[in-house]
Amino acid sequence: MAKLQPQAAPLPPEIIQLRQTYQAAQARLVDIIASQNAKGNVTVYREAIMKSVKQELAVLDKFAYEWTNENIPQYYGRSAEKVFTTFRKANIVVGDVAASTQAARIIAANATGQLVEANRFVGRVINDEIRQAGIDAVAEKLTAGDTVKQTKANLIKKMTDRGVVAIRDAKGREISMDAYADLVARSTTREATNRGTMDSVQSLNQDLVQMSQHSSACPVCAAYEG
Repeated sequence: MAKLQPQAAPLPPEIIQLRQTYQAAQARLVDIIASQNAKGNVTVYREAIMKSVKQELAVLDKFAYEWTNENIPQYYGRSAEKVFTTFRKANIVVGDVAASTQAARIIAANATGQLVEANRFVGRVINDEIRQAGIDAVAEKLTAGDTVKQTKANLIKKMTDRGVVAIRDAKGREISMDAYADLVARSTTREATNRGTMDSVQSLNQDLVQMSQHSSACPVCAAYEG
């Protein structure tokens, strides 16, 4: 009999929103390249594309800033409030201690920095790709007009085959824009949740631990479950 795999928890709507926004931006960047008229020389063509690319990335920067500054503090605040509620349910008297907003702001700023740096990387990659596509076209010894058209064709093929890369890790692996945005969202919301919990417990000068319950096979762990 096949063993049923546990269902993954559904993603929160705000993380879905971030990922979908980056997916849409990714599609628009490819469309900018596909719709740009292949006229003039390669330099003029590259500058025209990069102007539109920079405008699109500036919009994405603004969205990243607004998203992190709205959502990260909420995760931090909810986890802090959950601590206070948990203590009260355990009949431990605690005051209304306000959670620190400074820590949430720092986490939000770090998340914004990660997303904005990824956007800058996207711009550099597209610029480099256009340059290389032009070099490849020139190497084919075409006429001036055909060189620009071939540059566009080469570029579209690369972007279609490869996607829009947002980051390259230490091992050289490339991560797409939407996947990286999803990664940043998950890691920073988790960090904000954990930090909100720890800061609140410390501010109350109390320790309260509740073990999870998951039918552990370990006899030592099983004694503490729940």
